[in-house]
Amino acid sequence: MISTIVSVLETWALRQKGDEVLLATWYPDLKYHAVELTFIPVLMFMLLIYSAWKLVRSKTSYESLLLAFDPPKETSLEEKISLGILIGSWTMTFVQRWIKSDLLHLLLPCFMSQILLIIVILYPNKRSVIPTMLFNIYLYTQWGGLAALLFPDLRDHILPGETINFVIEHLIILIAPLFLIKSGRYLILPSSRDVYMFSFAIYIMYNCPFVQCLGLFLDINLNYLQVPPPGNSFFFNLFLL
Repeated sequence: MISTIVSVLETWALRQKGDEVLLATWYPDLKYHAVELTFIPVLMFMLLIYSAWKLVRSKTSYESLLLAFDPPKETSLEEKISLGILIGSWTMTFVQRWIKSDLLHLLLPCFMSQILLIIVILYPNKRSVIPTMLFNIYLYTQWGGLAALLFPDLRDHILPGETINFVIEHLIILIAPLFLIKSGRYLILPSSRDVYMFSFAIYIMYNCPFVQCLGLFLDINLNYLQVPPPGNSFFFNLFLL
C-alpha cells in the first residue's frame, strides 16, 4: 500500500512541474507522505473516538456547567467589531480568490476558523452545546493563525489590499477570541486533556486526509502539505512531525 501511495505522489509531483525539479525539492521524502496518508488518519480517528467517549462520560459535568451558565443578553461592542472585521475580511478574501480563480484556497484552516468564529458569534443561544463546543475546540487549535503570521507566504499577493487583508484576517482570529472571553457570553470549559485530544484529532483529520487528499486530487498544494514555501523549512518540519 505504501508503494502505491508513493507512486501516486510521484505522479502528482511530475504533473505539477512537468520535470524532476519538484521531486528534488520535495519536503519531506515522498515515503514520509505515504506513511502519513496511511497511518495518520487511522490514528487520529482512533484518538477522536477515544476522546469523544471520554467526553460523553463527562457529559453530566458539562451539562451542569451549561445549565448554570447565565450569559449577558446584550452583545458587547467588541463582539460587534470582531464580527464586522471577520465578515469583511473573509468577504474580501473570497472576492480576491474568485478573481484569481482560486476559491479552494478558502478551505485552508485559517479561513475556516473565520467561518467558525462567525457562527459562534451569530448563534442565538449562547447556552447551547453547539457554540460552546465550537468555541472551546477552536481555543485549542488557534495556533495555526499565529504560525501563518510568523511564517507568511506572500508570493501570490498581486491584488490591491491583499497583503494587508492577510494580516488582518490572521490577527482577528487571534484577537477575537479574547474579546469573546471578555464579554462573558461564551462558556469556557475547564482545561481538559480530553477536550484537547478531541480538538487536536479534528484539526489534524481536517488537514489529513481531507485537505491533503483534496489537494492531491485537484493538483493544488493546499496548506503546504505536499510542498513547503521557499525559505527556512524548520517550522514546517516541526509541523509535519
